[in-house]
Order: sequence, then structure tokens, then C-alpha cells
Amino acid sequence: MDIPATPAPALEWGERHVTFFDPATQTRRTLSSYSEAKQLLQVTSDPFVCTIATIFAMKCIADNCSETEIERFKQEIQRESQCLKDLIKSEAPISDFLTRLLKASTRSLSINGMKTDIAHEAIRISIELEEYYSLPKTS
Repeated sequence: MDIPATPAPALEWGERHVTFFDPATQTRRTLSSYSEAKQLLQVTSDPFVCTIATIFAMKCIADNCSETEIERFKQEIQRESQCLKDLIKSEAPISDFLTRLLKASTRSLSINGMKTDIAHEAIRISIELEEYYSLPKTS
């Protein structure tokens, strides 16, 4: 008996990557580093792709930040957030999402907690995006 293939989700987070359907190219993409996300931001203007690349880049920035003092960590995240805003070519409301990620980092009293809060908020935002853009599951 043949079991039909289950379509892949339009967006899927892994431990150190995000895989998503790019509606502009009709292909699946995987980002696994800040530099890949940054490169993608420089070459695309698709709102969904830009937003996913931006929130993944912010997660990478938080994960890779070596600051051990909370205020310096927050300053680094804010500085990098502004750098990302300068790269974006899309009209998507990405600034609002970056603001949400920055606010998420203020909920905890430790840097590890802040990094976790940013990761969780990034996933919440991506779920909203997937629903907003009504992206189909792909094969």
C-alpha cells in the first residue's frame, strides 16, 4: 500500500536553522547562519522571505553574542537590529517584528533567558507570518 507523502510545512525551525518555502522562487530555502540570512536580505524584496531572514538573523545574533553583562547584551542586540533594518528592501512591517524581538529580550533577568525569549518570539512571529501569507504546504 502506497502512503501519500506528507507535504512539508511552509516554514520549519530547527535547532540551528530555519527552512521555508520561498514564494518568489517557488523553492524551499534553508538558512543556517547569520551571514546566509544577511546575504538573502541583500538580494530579495519578498516580504515573507525578508521577514523570515530578519527574525532568523536576530536569533543568530542573540545566540552568538558573547556579552556576559546584560546591558551590553541589550545594546549589542539593539545595534545589530538597526543594521538589519538598514539592509531590508521590503515594505513588510519588519520594524514591528524587530521591536517585538527586542521587547522579548527584556522579559528575563539572565542573558540565557533573553536568548531563549528571543528564540521563542521568533517562532511565534513566524507562525503569524505563515498564517498571514497563507502559505501552502509544499512537497
